Amino acid sequence: MSNPAYSTFKRFPLTHMTPQATSIPRAITPRIVAGTAPDSPESAIPTSVAKSIMTPKIPRNTPHPIRQPAVPMFCSASESRAAMASRSARTSESGFSTRYVRPARIPSAISLRRPSSTASVGFTCSDITACPWPLEFRCKISRLFLRDRAEILRPQLHLTNTIPSAILDRMSATVKQPETASPLVYLSFDQFPGPKGAATHIDAFNRWLGTFAMSLGREAHLVTLPPGPDALQQGLSCWSSVGITHHPLPAAGEHLFERVASYRRHLWHWWRQRFGQRDIKAEAVHFRSIFEGYLISRDKPEYCRNLIYEVNGLPSVELKYHYPRVADDRELMQKLTHQEQVCLDAADMVITVSDVNRNHLLARGVPSERIALIRNGVDTDMFCPTAPPRDWSQPPTDDHPVRLLYVGTMTSWQGLGYAIDGLARLRRDVPARLTVVGPGRRRQRSQIENQAFKARVGQHVEFHEPVTKPRLAEFYSQADITLAPLTACDRNLVQGCSPLKVLETHAAGIPLVASDLPVVRELATHDQDAVLVRPNSAKAIKDAVLRFLDEPSLANRLSQNGRRRVERASGWRDGTDSLESVYRRVLALEH
Repeated sequence: MSNPAYSTFKRFPLTHMTPQATSIPRAITPRIVAGTAPDSPESAIPTSVAKSIMTPKIPRNTPHPIRQPAVPMFCSASESRAAMASRSARTSESGFSTRYVRPARIPSAISLRRPSSTASVGFTCSDITACPWPLEFRCKISRLFLRDRAEILRPQLHLTNTIPSAILDRMSATVKQPETASPLVYLSFDQFPGPKGAATHIDAFNRWLGTFAMSLGREAHLVTLPPGPDALQQGLSCWSSVGITHHPLPAAGEHLFERVASYRRHLWHWWRQRFGQRDIKAEAVHFRSIFEGYLISRDKPEYCRNLIYEVNGLPSVELKYHYPRVADDRELMQKLTHQEQVCLDAADMVITVSDVNRNHLLARGVPSERIALIRNGVDTDMFCPTAPPRDWSQPPTDDHPVRLLYVGTMTSWQGLGYAIDGLARLRRDVPARLTVVGPGRRRQRSQIENQAFKARVGQHVEFHEPVTKPRLAEFYSQADITLAPLTACDRNLVQGCSPLKVLETHAAGIPLVASDLPVVRELATHDQDAVLVRPNSAKAIKDAVLRFLDEPSLANRLSQNGRRRVERASGWRDGTDSLESVYRRVLALEH
């Protein structure tokens, strides 16, 4: 077997294991603990190997170890060593192998005592800080050796008929099982933390989820992909919040579906190690796409009591804009649609971000009472006016051109190509520059760069990789106009979205030029806080920018109205309040 943990166990056969003093060689003790850890699926011990370790074979016609004088479960370190020395001699006389019959390799500095009546979960070590091992391993080794005696004894005694079941029941009752409340789990097949809009959404919701879980006395877990290279370069590799634990799981593969399959395998192992061995069902599982939610939706009774499906994107609609060739694969599209429907049917509540998306879900058979509309929010303290606005009464010059800003991905539905063509048309009349901030695949970026050079504006377009939110706020403060040229396609007209760039532009006090689409009209109003133009039109973008030069007071009026709009009803607090209502309804809690 290729598993390194298994090969290690093979080199160290455990011929005898007693319930009070488990004989574990130093070389494999860390692997046993790592195998039970939920955060390392690759190093998990196979079930068959774990059972063989916990249920060693005992020679026939030999007194059972339970009938021999035992070391007390809770005793001092010196008492433990003395008792085990005497015990080792007796077991040698009885015919047991004594190669590994010795106290477990726990440092003598640890003293095991009875827990106090106020202990919430499990047992504690009074002076665990004196142990020279790392803190994380100390906690795990404590849980391994201090768990309920019945859990340790039962696998061994199950192999013999010398002890009646009534005695086993009395032994199980000697130590009270700690009650574990059903946890709340948030799943996302997104790189987190990170600079993308999805990461902003996940961060806001899960900071609230941690405090909400604490108020209910429950655990909360966030499971995502690890942060991407861009996030690692920006120091976003770690995330923590009160009341919730983040578990990044890998997703290896050369293409999307290999990564999805890898992530689902790791998620299954993580779930089994975290909850499956204790037969714990989550109180609620909240997921964002079929990639992480399909398996749980398909077998919902085995995993959780309640499901919350947060529909931010549907692969059957959106995937072709990232991978154009899948649009012609009818079989793949049918599979994606089927998995989406399984998730929608199993969900107790479906969260959506726009009215357009809500109407699409209604058309797919989701009852209106199971749909909750929670729009995106914006941090109005981070995104705020910091620089004096441009004086539009002064004509632009080469030293002071019109500064346009585009924030978002380079996928076709975002309309960056129309912004490039609009810049080329605008430069025929006035000096202008375009700054592009956002991720893009190599193929997408190459197409945009070629388009810019063919339009002879390549040197006037500046590309930036995804940045942190504070740095993004600086880009907004340096811009004169923000562009949101969303295209008229099924991604925006059927599936819908809630573009963060619109809210961030309003909060930053910058004039907005955006496509006149239903998803934009939910967040902006023409001539009140934005200039809405005909979609898929570079000429319309150029004319909208020139309008600011013709009406110098227009920019200031739109900026002030946009700022007031987000201050009134577009903060993340409104979104988390709505999310709390959803959770209380799903969990049947009183307000």
